[in-house]
Amino acid sequence: MATYALFILKESFRKYNTKAFLGLADPELQSKKLIAEGLQKHIRHPLYAGTLLLIIGFFFFMPTRENLVILCVSVVYVFIGIALEEKKLIKHFGDKYQAYKKNTPMLIPKIKK
Repeated sequence: MATYALFILKESFRKYNTKAFLGLADPELQSKKLIAEGLQKHIRHPLYAGTLLLIIGFFFFMPTRENLVILCVSVVYVFIGIALEEKKLIKHFGDKYQAYKKNTPMLIPKIKK
């Protein structure tokens, strides 16, 4: 699970300007275009999905009370982060993001039959 999470995180970062993401460059470099290709074509928040998978995998590897607390806090943090980020993205991209949001799942990709 953690290996899959690392793959998701690595693939997600290919579409982002890493310096802008880390706050080392102008954030406007990151947000000129709505990214809806690659993993972002299947889920809106692959970085959050990868982070959650990594933490869940770590919990299954070492199921301690402390790691359960970390998992629970991380889940709450991720969903708060997603809510705040989506408000910002709707403000920035408007109807384009609303359409993307309507057609693309948040964290778990749709399984095609």
